[in-house]
Amino acid sequence: SSPAKVPLLNTLPLAVALSLDDVPSHYTAGYFNVLARRLAGTWLDYGFQVGANVCLIGLYNAAALTAERSLFFLINEHYEKDLEALATRSKQGGRGTDVVLNYLLSTSQTGVAPLYIIFNALIAALLVWAPYTILVEFSMLLSVPSILLFMWSFVALRVQQPKVNRPFRIPGGIATAVLITVVPVAISISYAAIVTTESLVGRRPARVDKEPAVPVDDEKEEPAYQIYSMLAVMIFGLIIHAIGSRFAVRRRRREAIAAAMEPKLPNAHILGWSRIEGDDNEGELDALTWRQMRAPFTPEMELRTPSVSLKTLQDERSDSLSSLGPSMAIEDAYAQVPDTVGKARSPQ
Repeated sequence: SSPAKVPLLNTLPLAVALSLDDVPSHYTAGYFNVLARRLAGTWLDYGFQVGANVCLIGLYNAAALTAERSLFFLINEHYEKDLEALATRSKQGGRGTDVVLNYLLSTSQTGVAPLYIIFNALIAALLVWAPYTILVEFSMLLSVPSILLFMWSFVALRVQQPKVNRPFRIPGGIATAVLITVVPVAISISYAAIVTTESLVGRRPARVDKEPAVPVDDEKEEPAYQIYSMLAVMIFGLIIHAIGSRFAVRRRRREAIAAAMEPKLPNAHILGWSRIEGDDNEGELDALTWRQMRAPFTPEMELRTPSVSLKTLQDERSDSLSSLGPSMAIEDAYAQVPDTVGKARSPQ
């Protein structure tokens, strides 16, 4: 079955490689090609290189999709309204910058705006020039926590939502799910503890072979280098979080100032009864009605549209009062009728 093929394809090449060379220090970038040539000749070496490039394309595609959608989610989680307002203004404008901005912010067929795709591509193009060892360290440090979270979610979903529909289900129940995740989690935690201890004590990993087949950079093998990489990633994340928090505080402050500058709601009798029909706020207009009515009553609007004036408002109020006149008269008439009439009308 498909679930059984995944661990087999992951462990079989490594088992064959370890049967040819069990020295860990030999395994650097490109050493699998050497082992493939040693195992079956030149044709396997070339085939391994082609297959490795195809796998790298797939891995890059998966990493790019994850990075683009993660960036899209994080930005829209905090600045969705601001981006929507910016996109609306760019659609209404006719300048060249508005056209470019509208293209960058428009949602493409993949569901992600081109802005995030281009930004991710620029970051990837810059990282290509970094040393290979640094890229490996950072990629491992960034991928291992997410993999651990995937394993935790795998077990958590088995416990919380056992009957949800899944593309395939690994047999064995919760016990098998726990056993599958315990081993890699234990290895990751143990490796982190060993690296941290070695970096603090100041020792280096023991050399099994004094003359490795492939030269190894001693400086890059220091355990402290991995700790420094991890600290750099954490500090960079804290800086980005601080910048985002700063912008969020400034945005909330602007919203609070704008809310404080809202004009006080006027009394209902100023604008006429017909304007507050349906409102039940003890003679005061609610905020929604006032926002909808606010524009026609500004002095600038009165100058531009003479038909909307105080006289018009007074006429509307007079019409509303005249329409209410018959009903008020009937109520007064009933009030003057003796109570016996009311008692006679009331059911016994």
